[in-house]
Amino acid sequence: MKKRKQPKVLILNSLTVEVHERNKVLIHQKMDDVSDMEAQKICTYLYQEGFLTNGEEVLCSIIND
Repeated sequence: MKKRKQPKVLILNSLTVEVHERNKVLIHQKMDDVSDMEAQKICTYLYQEGFLTNGEEVLCSIIND
């Protein structure tokens, strides 16, 4: 049985961002102020920094805490 890796957790602009399995991103917000454009920019940053894999579809979700 394949063991699941723990997600990488980052704090970006006071948002908690989890990267799971190199193609799933969860952005936790507290004030309901993250736009789709900002989420896209965060995912672009994560790709540029090597957290996401090129060529794979990325599932990005904004979670209200």
